[in-house]
Amino acid sequence: MKNNIKKTIFSLMASMALSSTAFACPPNSLVDSPYMSAQMGVADKPYSNYESKKFTGRVAYGYLWQANEIVKLGLESGFNMFENNHYVGNNAVPTSGYQGTVKRVGFDILGVLDFYATSRLDLFAKAGPSYTFQKFKYTSSANEPAKSHKDVAALKFAVGMGYDISENTNVYLTREFQTKQKHSVLENSTVPADSTSIGVRYKFC
Repeated sequence: MKNNIKKTIFSLMASMALSSTAFACPPNSLVDSPYMSAQMGVADKPYSNYESKKFTGRVAYGYLWQANEIVKLGLESGFNMFENNHYVGNNAVPTSGYQGTVKRVGFDILGVLDFYATSRLDLFAKAGPSYTFQKFKYTSSANEPAKSHKDVAALKFAVGMGYDISENTNVYLTREFQTKQKHSVLENSTVPADSTSIGVRYKFC
């Protein structure tokens, strides 16, 4: 799963960066702009205290409206990918240990505020609803296999900064936050909450 995320995100980043040499916006334009972005990062203990940090990826498509020369407002929709996690822990009964795996994917729709502090350096903030699909497979200490689903809605927030390496291409660093949701079966379990990522955004004119 980790390799698939890396291959998908890196291929999109590379294609967007390379395409900037073959496509350019009209000069002196303040037009509204559709864009696509791809990012990869590390999630902070996305499931519980029994999991390690794992890779996460996101691909998004959005649209920016030029409010003025330095401010853009936008809306984007993203598809989130999470590396499969393995965990070992205990639930409410100390003798009933469990181990298993969890698979996740998610979607979000975020409003965007993009402020250009200089002609190339921008600061941005995003917020909106997200939905995560989770599938758990685990085995108890009694060696009894079980499955569980926990699909949850949450609020997602992101802040970051970027730099225009060309007229069309922006590289950025972002920190994402998501409200936590408890899983009813396993102790201390939550949906992926926080992550730090690097990415590339390519705008089309």
